[in-house]
Amino acid sequence: MTPRKKRTTPIKTYERRIRTQRQREEELENTNLKKSIEEEGEHEIDVSSTNVERDDRAVEEEQNDIAIPEKETSPIVELSPLSPSPDNFIAKSIRYANYNLESMIDRYPNLRGSLTVKSELRKFSKFRKILEEQKLVKFFRSSIFGNYLQLEGTRIRFQMSLVYQLLRRQIYCHRKEEIWINYSGMPICFGMKEFAIITGLNCHNEDVYDVENMSTKTKMRRKEILEVVGRSCKRNELIEHLQTKNLSKDVKKSLCLLYFLHSFLCPKDVNTNIPKKWILLSADRKAFSAYPWGRISYDITIKHLLKAVKTIDGKTTNLYGFPWAFMVNFILV
Repeated sequence: MTPRKKRTTPIKTYERRIRTQRQREEELENTNLKKSIEEEGEHEIDVSSTNVERDDRAVEEEQNDIAIPEKETSPIVELSPLSPSPDNFIAKSIRYANYNLESMIDRYPNLRGSLTVKSELRKFSKFRKILEEQKLVKFFRSSIFGNYLQLEGTRIRFQMSLVYQLLRRQIYCHRKEEIWINYSGMPICFGMKEFAIITGLNCHNEDVYDVENMSTKTKMRRKEILEVVGRSCKRNELIEHLQTKNLSKDVKKSLCLLYFLHSFLCPKDVNTNIPKKWILLSADRKAFSAYPWGRISYDITIKHLLKAVKTIDGKTTNLYGFPWAFMVNFILV
């Protein structure tokens, strides 16, 4: 019996044809390339002046056909060179050369003064000891301020001279809720967005507190706190109440949150009373956690940072709030 011939499928025949066609095209290209090289070697190319002029005209016509983009013009700023919001400032590039970045040091070169920080983080270890004595470390760590326990033991110091020199380079700007610094010819912003990123605090708008739907447990706790601290209370009095043995654990939890607020995040003078609203909010854990303490702290901070270099006579200025965030913002630039 004669062996059968293998059938070739139409796909295989098609592939074979393509391969042969490609081989022929490659051979043809190689032969044409060899011919062109030989012709260039034998004959010199003479270019006449008319051909040169014709080529120049062709180039000019091509350039005229191409649409040349118009030069970008910087936005006209009437009130301030820094009117764009921080979000737009980060997303879009701005031509700083066209802006007037006059800072306070340009207008008052002999500006002198000193600063005093009321938020003393070096005393945080003392607060940590009280939490350990009263067995409140676990509660405080689970609160909205729990991340600040990591600061305990760090040798962090407030750089007074650095902050003051930065404030001297403050740019005149109509946006009073922000600070813009001329940092080596480039404007750098310190606003609520930067404050929220650094501190991790809630900086949203304040929600309306619903007193009517308050639970009976919260009402009882609020009554108990008011009996202890009264309508007004100072910072040192909070420490005394925290170390009292007769107080319940719930009241001490509220007091430790108030002390942290009044001593580190929103500090004022020692003899300043804690706002009654804060005392009442501390009784409701959920409402206290949802409250925008970041916005409260930022408003106090920015208000006193803007006032810090207003005095030209070399007086000492108190920095209330949490100016540590301002310092960290420019250390990380």
